[in-house]
Amino acid sequence: MSGQWKLVPVEPTETMVINGFESEPDEFFSDEEVWEQYQGMSGCQQAAFRAKLCWAAMISSSPTSPEEDAQPVMKLEAERLWGGAGEYVVSFVKAGWLDECRKTGGEFLLYTQPEEKTVARLTAERDGLQLALNTADQTIDDLQTAVGRRNQRIDELTPPPGWKLAPIQPTAEMLSTVGADANAPDLAQSHAAHHWAAMIGAAPAPKAQ
Repeated sequence: MSGQWKLVPVEPTETMVINGFESEPDEFFSDEEVWEQYQGMSGCQQAAFRAKLCWAAMISSSPTSPEEDAQPVMKLEAERLWGGAGEYVVSFVKAGWLDECRKTGGEFLLYTQPEEKTVARLTAERDGLQLALNTADQTIDDLQTAVGRRNQRIDELTPPPGWKLAPIQPTAEMLSTVGADANAPDLAQSHAAHHWAAMIGAAPAPKAQ
């Protein structure tokens, strides 16, 4: 089986659950570098980071399946039955295996080797799933990059304390607050608009936070 895959139990063991739970970043138990990196993430990024840590911890602590440790010890060569009769031969692939079994006693399972077409099908399915996983990871990265650009743009458009976005040209409501009639251009309105334009032109740029 490829190193990118591992056979795990459907129901996680107690050790897997504990390790997965304890993998969450903690201010007092995690490495300082990891904690600072975690603190600098957004809420969505933190959730994805915790999920990956939990998954890695549970995978690494999962028990080894019997199939992964299985080695061929016996070979059975059998003829196809014709009318209920047929010949078969049993030989040992691993010398001394039967003696080892007799020393300890117990039940010993013998596994058959899957057909080549079955292995090919499972390999293709595995490769397809890996491709889908890689595509999903890339999509997540792209979305996180887009969210980062959006948050940066929001920060750029948010005025710092003590500042407010204002129109370059005063509106009728703004002119009316200083006694200028927006519906009848006159000297007062002209003066108000002139003063506003002068103050806008002399306004300083906000300092970066």
